[in-house]
Amino acid sequence: MSVVLLLLLTGLAAVAAAGSDKQDFLARFPDYGYGPITATERRIDELWQREIAPRMPPGETYLDYTGSTLYLNSQLEAALKELEAGIYGNPHSINPSSLRTEGSVEALRARVLEFLGADPEVYDVVWTRSGTGALRELGETFPWSLASRFAYLVSNHNSVLGIREYARVHNASFGAVTEEDVEAWIAGSSVAGKHSGRGGLPGILQEAEEPEQEPQQAAGWDQLAGSSTARRQLRTQPAASGATAVSLRPGEAAQLGLEAGRGSSHHQEAKHAGHPAHDNDEPTYSLFAFPAYDNYAGLMYPLHWVKAIQAKSTRRHRWKVLIDAAAFLPTHPLNLTETPADAVCISFYKLFGYPSGIGALVARKEDLRAARKEYWGGGSVFLATASLDWKHFRPQGAERFEDGTLAFLSIMGLQQGLDMFASLGGAAAIERHTSALRAWMFEQLSALVHSNGAPLLRIFGRHHWPNSREVQGATFNFQILMPNGTVFSYRNAATALAEAGFSLRCGCTCNPGACYGLLGVRDEEVRDAAELAHGNFSDWEWVWVKRRAEEAGAVPHGGTAPLPGRPHTRLVKLPLGSLRASLGYMARYEDGKALVDFLRAHYRDRTRDEFSLEEVQASAAAAGLALAGGGGRRQERLQWAAPERQGPGWC
Repeated sequence: MSVVLLLLLTGLAAVAAAGSDKQDFLARFPDYGYGPITATERRIDELWQREIAPRMPPGETYLDYTGSTLYLNSQLEAALKELEAGIYGNPHSINPSSLRTEGSVEALRARVLEFLGADPEVYDVVWTRSGTGALRELGETFPWSLASRFAYLVSNHNSVLGIREYARVHNASFGAVTEEDVEAWIAGSSVAGKHSGRGGLPGILQEAEEPEQEPQQAAGWDQLAGSSTARRQLRTQPAASGATAVSLRPGEAAQLGLEAGRGSSHHQEAKHAGHPAHDNDEPTYSLFAFPAYDNYAGLMYPLHWVKAIQAKSTRRHRWKVLIDAAAFLPTHPLNLTETPADAVCISFYKLFGYPSGIGALVARKEDLRAARKEYWGGGSVFLATASLDWKHFRPQGAERFEDGTLAFLSIMGLQQGLDMFASLGGAAAIERHTSALRAWMFEQLSALVHSNGAPLLRIFGRHHWPNSREVQGATFNFQILMPNGTVFSYRNAATALAEAGFSLRCGCTCNPGACYGLLGVRDEEVRDAAELAHGNFSDWEWVWVKRRAEEAGAVPHGGTAPLPGRPHTRLVKLPLGSLRASLGYMARYEDGKALVDFLRAHYRDRTRDEFSLEEVQASAAAAGLALAGGGGRRQERLQWAAPERQGPGWC
């Protein structure tokens, strides 16, 4: 019997077994699929066949919903019908087509607030070009002062970290904090988690004086007067407890016969450049930012932090709370009446797939009135003169922050996305669906082992916690391990998965704090490695670091080597990224099973990192995956495109 025929029969057998497996799954997880159609079919099956299957290339599996969700064909059809039925002009006028556009845009502002359970008397929606654009708008207009502080959770997206540049411009202090730090701060403890500095809480969270117990409800930036707080000392990400981080000099790795090394650096504390503000009528405002859902490993952080941090405010110092909800909202409901954040950023293509290029900053109206807007253009000003340096902003409203003409036709496309969510039962139904699929996938992925009993995967997150549904989202960030525990190249693995038809993500997914922390790499080591690369990131994947001998195996690595003359120190090759599969409202049992089966077929008992296209095709066939063209998905190997332009770790 030929190898090809054997693989074909193996694949057919796998497909036949999948039917009974799915029935067991449906019996155990009734929340999956938005309700039954028959005993063996759920509503998602019918939706998939009608809405997505016609355009999904044969043999492809989509598992990158945190990157971007899938739109439905009916969304596009309904959006096109709306555009075909009317004339929509620039909303900055009072002619019929303009008023028609303005009516649609304003109706959607109201509907977004309704979607978030936000009181329209309290909140407003500022349209932006993206979720990142919303964060930039907030950072640019926040009323920073010398005594302001910007504290942010380590596991924030790059787009949140970028706000610190605005704090820097205003000589305000800023710093990253851990979850343990926040919990200790809220509890009023001076002793934080294991990652805190020697003084307990990091300086960015320490009060200069005993806080006054003033009314704790969040207030607008223009409502309260007070004085400054004292200068703060900041903490960067600390070195691991008891570890010694030293630099690996340029060329040292090559002299030792290792791949191009990327060094490590020692930890140091930084001091902010600000100064205490003078007592005046202007209050001091600080900003705390955290993700409701960490986009790297899918950890979900407590929404009760919002009220607790706002309650740290005093008459002299007010804390405002920003929630990055871009990764949270596609699979979880958020109610701003129950969780009264001061600002929320949204990225709509992550919610609905279509349209792209639209985000929103949802913020308190009182804060928007007092925001310090600098740049202005288009309709964000009511009046302006050319020769005289004078302008008059729109007196109030979100339009004051919407420079230029809105992408109004794209904004109108949100109507169909909101309709689609409602037709499925809302965000709560999507949460039940993805939570069910997540629980089953974790069972399957965590059960993958080599013949020697060693785990095939290292899965990050809190999937194993008893209350996993409350603390872990439907994201699987993982490393693939050899039987001896050595980690496979994440870039090679991503290539193999792509050639097998899987759409997922690799690298640090724009979340360096979560990524490097879980991989065991220190911030200073990343910085030093990037400097040694001199702008060439074509081979950016590993970093050689120095660790004490007893710590060399603390996390999975790509190998170790002795350091001549240093018997108690080892060189350790650590990865600078990992793999991420994420679920969304249209993720299916079949998608999860395809990933589990391919990983088992391709990596179980594997000890070589390199692979051929034929090996990938054979593994896909053994996993029962449909292959395009009868002879494999592609006839050529995939190539990484211009990694030096993509940036370190692909964001």
